[in-house]
Amino acid sequence: MHIFLYGPPGTGKSTIGEILAHNLNLPFADVDDLVEAKAGMSIAQIMERLGETAFRDMETAALKSIVNEKESVIALGGGALLREENRAVAESHGAVILLMAELDILLERLQPEAGKRPLLAGDLREKLSSLLDRRQEHYSSFATRVDVDGKTAEEIAFQIQTGLGRFHLRAMGEYDALVGAVGQIGNL
Repeated sequence: MHIFLYGPPGTGKSTIGEILAHNLNLPFADVDDLVEAKAGMSIAQIMERLGETAFRDMETAALKSIVNEKESVIALGGGALLREENRAVAESHGAVILLMAELDILLERLQPEAGKRPLLAGDLREKLSSLLDRRQEHYSSFATRVDVDGKTAEEIAFQIQTGLGRFHLRAMGEYDALVGAVGQIGNL
C-alpha cells in the first residue's frame, strides 16, 4: 500500500515524505520531480511552454507509472488529485493523507521560492488565497487530514505513522509492524 501525501503548496509534502519513507524503510518519490526528469525541464518551464493541461497529463502519466512500482511514500503536487482519474488511482493504490496549514504559514514557507511556482506568480498572498478558496471543497473531501501548523516535519511524520498504524522497527533485526484492531487484521 502506497502512502500519498497531498495538499496545498508549502505544506511540506516532500520534506515530510522523505522522513516518513526513511522511518518506514520505503522508497520516496515526488511526482513533480518525476515529471521534471521525464520532460527535461522545470514545472515552470513546462507550464510556460506547454501549458497547464500538458503538465497535468504528464503528472497523470507519472502517477500511473509510480503506483505499479514497489510500495512507496509519494508526494503529490497540490492539484494532482483534482483530476478524478488521478484521485481514483491514488485511492485504489494506497492511503491519501491531506496535509493542511494556515495561510500565513504557507506564505512564510513559499515566499523564498515564489518564482518557481507558476500558479502562484504575482501577488503571492492574493494568488495563494484564491487557490485555497477554489480548492477548499476539494481538499475538504479527503478523510485523512493532518494539520502541520506548529509541528516539526518529524512530528508530522510520526503522527501519520501513528494514524496509519505503520512502523518499521530496527531492534534485534529489522521488521515492519502494523498496529490495528484485531478485527481489522484480516482486512489488511
